[in-house]
Amino acid sequence: MFRLQNAQKSIFSYEKLHHGSTTYHRSVAVEIQGTIDIEKFQLAIKKVTERHDALRACIKEMNNKAYLDYSSKNNNAPFELMTAIELNNAPIHQLYDTLKQLKREAFIDKPFDLQQTPLWRSALLKLSENKYQFAMLFHHLIIDEASIGILLKEISAYYNALLNNTSPQLPPIPSLSNINIEDTNNEKEKKINFWKENLANLNTINLQTDLPSERTFRFIGKRMPFQIDRTLINKLKEKFPGFSINKIFTACLYTTLFRHTTETDICIGLTSANRRHDDKISREVMDNLVNCFFNSIPLRLKFDKNISFNELLKKTKALLDEQTLKNQLPLDEVYHHALSKENRSALYSATPFNTMLVVNQQKPTLTLQNTQATYPVELDLGHTKFQYFGINCDEQYDGSFNNFVEYNTDLFQPETIERLIGHFNKILTTVAEKPDISISDVPILLNDEIQKINAFNATQKPFNNSGLVTDNLSKIAQEFTDKPALIFLGEDAKITEVTYQELNNKVTHLAAYIRKMLHSSEQKNIGISVNRSTNLVISTLAGLQSGHVIVPMETAATKSLDHKLETSNPSIVIVDNQTKDLFADKKTITIINIDDVVTKKAISECDLEYTTPPASINSAYQMYTSGSTGIPKAVLSTHAGLNNLFAELQNDAELKKNNKHLCIALPTFDAFLYDLLVMLANRGTLFLTFEKGRNSPEILEKLIDQYKINSAVLLPDLLDKLNPSSSLEYVITMGAPPHADTMKKWKQMRPSRTMINGLGHTETGICLARHRYQIGDTPTLIGTPIQNMQMLILNPETLSLCPIGVPGEIFVAGIGLFQGYGSTELTNEKIRWVMHDIGTQRFVPAKENDKNAIRIYATGDYGSYQQTKDQSLEINFQGRRDRQVKINGVRVEIDAIEAALRNNPNIKDVVVVPNDEKKSLIAYIIPVDKNISPNEMRTHVRAQLSKTALPTVGYPRNIMLINKFLLTPNGKIDTNGLPKPPKYKIIPPSNGYSELQLYFVKLWANILNLRQMDIDIHATFEDHGGNSLSLVELATEILKKCPKLDIYAMVNLLSLSSTISHLESELKSHIHFSQPINLPTFDSCSISKYAGVLFSTQSISGTHSDSAQPKSSIQEHPSTPFFE
Repeated sequence: MFRLQNAQKSIFSYEKLHHGSTTYHRSVAVEIQGTIDIEKFQLAIKKVTERHDALRACIKEMNNKAYLDYSSKNNNAPFELMTAIELNNAPIHQLYDTLKQLKREAFIDKPFDLQQTPLWRSALLKLSENKYQFAMLFHHLIIDEASIGILLKEISAYYNALLNNTSPQLPPIPSLSNINIEDTNNEKEKKINFWKENLANLNTINLQTDLPSERTFRFIGKRMPFQIDRTLINKLKEKFPGFSINKIFTACLYTTLFRHTTETDICIGLTSANRRHDDKISREVMDNLVNCFFNSIPLRLKFDKNISFNELLKKTKALLDEQTLKNQLPLDEVYHHALSKENRSALYSATPFNTMLVVNQQKPTLTLQNTQATYPVELDLGHTKFQYFGINCDEQYDGSFNNFVEYNTDLFQPETIERLIGHFNKILTTVAEKPDISISDVPILLNDEIQKINAFNATQKPFNNSGLVTDNLSKIAQEFTDKPALIFLGEDAKITEVTYQELNNKVTHLAAYIRKMLHSSEQKNIGISVNRSTNLVISTLAGLQSGHVIVPMETAATKSLDHKLETSNPSIVIVDNQTKDLFADKKTITIINIDDVVTKKAISECDLEYTTPPASINSAYQMYTSGSTGIPKAVLSTHAGLNNLFAELQNDAELKKNNKHLCIALPTFDAFLYDLLVMLANRGTLFLTFEKGRNSPEILEKLIDQYKINSAVLLPDLLDKLNPSSSLEYVITMGAPPHADTMKKWKQMRPSRTMINGLGHTETGICLARHRYQIGDTPTLIGTPIQNMQMLILNPETLSLCPIGVPGEIFVAGIGLFQGYGSTELTNEKIRWVMHDIGTQRFVPAKENDKNAIRIYATGDYGSYQQTKDQSLEINFQGRRDRQVKINGVRVEIDAIEAALRNNPNIKDVVVVPNDEKKSLIAYIIPVDKNISPNEMRTHVRAQLSKTALPTVGYPRNIMLINKFLLTPNGKIDTNGLPKPPKYKIIPPSNGYSELQLYFVKLWANILNLRQMDIDIHATFEDHGGNSLSLVELATEILKKCPKLDIYAMVNLLSLSSTISHLESELKSHIHFSQPINLPTFDSCSISKYAGVLFSTQSISGTHSDSAQPKSSIQEHPSTPFFE
């Protein structure tokens, strides 16, 4: 018997868990032209079977160790002859489809019984008298790439000898029992230490996928072929003398992954023949043995983003040195012994990598006498062994390479892999001409991608930019004299109505009065601090009409108001009776009290000769950012941007003329201006409520129903609370990603309803992009830019264009872009003049007056171009740049965690933030059921996240249940107002647990990298974040306590749905303890280190155990946490 080696151990580990799988089937197929003596051909195969132990072997286990057992006397060679004359033209690489047509697909699909010999089979398809297709199928446990070549050579040698009645000239080979390439314990320990150092703090790359990831890796895949011609190969050899094609391709894969992820610490997999020889066994003998000797090597490379390809190639060669090859270990041993638990939790198969490259030299084919055979091919069996993809490259007889990408179809669409292949080829083509080019400068976008991105940004449309957007008010007033322009619902339920003629008259006179008061040829700042009323709209429109710069301000004494007064230095502030006292001590500011009787008279009598605006009217308004990431920034925006957005709304066919539009936005939020433009662009009626009514679902629904209001801009949280059966026909959600269930519910209720997911920034002209939602769309789609605006997805460090599907930072250009911030330094940081370098596909610095220079703004948002069903592009929003954190070397997308948790029906809303040390995450949850228990919510969170491919290091360690989120004045969640997890004494839930339960609690916590107090004996292994790999670990550990059970019995007993209580009942007769099992005691400590789910009934003093925790209602105070 032969002890399993290297890759065999890893493959068998997989088979133990996936008993009866076909994932590790290997195949070879060739097409043969000529006459074959089928009897002698079959005999030749039998002779080869007798020669090689592995072809007669199966798996036997002894003392928890696996061996190849080749003691069987069965030398029969499984051979099948099939006739398929009617399929004469079927290509060899589609042999699997041919077998399906013959209803003989069992040849491919039937799994091998590892405990029965043989672990291979063969078939010969006769397509005509002189045309055949020959295929062999193996279990990977007995074969590798080199072994397949040996078999084809030896079958040919035996066949030709039989035809000529001679003996084949083959070198003698020993039995596998004479081969010992086992490491000593000391050698193995040295190798483990080598890989521990090499893979310490392993970085896990995150490729953007087309489909949502599932935690369980199903190994379902597909192959996509591609070629690299001989001319390019020869150029590469000429440009890089001394470097093998294997190393050049490896460096190219590093470059491809870098350009797709921006990562500069990348681990990929490579294969090694691993046919080690010594004084007893020569190299020649090892090169003629059939078995699975090969091994996969993790190849981790760190490099600088500006490194040249030539230098990257040198680093790649240095990495593949003798030391790396000498320290080979089975991958599952590297996985279990060299990787930290944190790193293992981010992987989906027992490998330190999720992409692999295999480069094969020319393979031998069948050389049967009187025939000619094609180059051998491997069949696509519908599997993949990699989370992302593997690239297989086969050198052909003419020096070219035939290749394929084997990719995970659960994650990627074919067109994405086709583009990735294009990028790989383009990098090779470029470096063959420019070997010293920086890897950041290699142009990887394909012509098709460039055309689609250009079409996406081809938004140029003429529009009227000669005047002010408010000039349209007088035109509407002349046409619709008595039509209501404004309807306001006051606190006393009184309705105030203003017609277009009245509105135009008041706006025109107030604008003239402002100009009269300022009597300046230069633009001045005009503060507006007016409560929600018709006067608020009049003041805003008049300020714009005056040609000066409006600065919307708060209507209460706040730090934000003080900040705006200090930084905007307004010459005039328009107030009402409720806000006038806020400015009583501002002696240098002219106050216009729009409620004051004397002032009202002066305004109404103002000479309309004061209609000439300032000489230069670039700026229209100065808004302030929310300040959620720091101090609010003053953003100065233009009339041109307003005019452009006005024209966009006028051209929106779905936004009906004469519509009734609901305005709930604060005037300090630029969506308020959007609402005003909707009214003017469509000659509609604008509806407002008093301040406390604007976010009240009850009041808004009554208003909508009474007046049959048909359009609105709503924040996602408010949309969630409103009745979807309302009369609203045109709904835009902005400010945050909408909830998927809410969008679907609203669209289903009225299929003709237009639902729009919008993206806008204060800096990009209120509304930048819009996506018209259809059922099934992801809520993160934000659509295409509005007219005369452009959106570029760039690598933020290199400013290179990102390919379709590859995430980057969203940069914006166009007429709606803001002029700048109050700070020149900040403006220069966020806005830059650039021009596009076609050669490198990067944007390079430029001067304002340079030809083709454009002005771009870095939004801090991340997104990717996504191809739609009609092959055009939209942008998929992926969150803020500052919402990505690295925990234990794993990049965690906080927005993805929030999105996953929002899909749980028990969670109404959630916000996730990193703790102060950025070493773990805190989830603040508003539950649907306010009486939910701590254990129930903890289980829901774990269960929801375990369904995804999110790394377990990103699972929130702290969970706080709160009643509601505090909002900023602009309606966004105020993360600064979230309660901090307090310090608290935790008592683990050990009371009442049996000794066996405590054993499993300890074991699960160790395997899953959880605290023991986080283990719930009634929740499943998968609920705790377990996957198929950790399940194998669990089975292995339990077997140590149950020596009478074999691995198959254990694997059949365990599943991802196993609970500790279930395991206790199944195994209590098998496990006994010589010493008692105890859980540790947790002392008073930082909650961010130990706390699981945080709950409180009344106070945080005293101690509570989980088992004694009662169900409690959530406190009404919005920031009161619940403690466990």
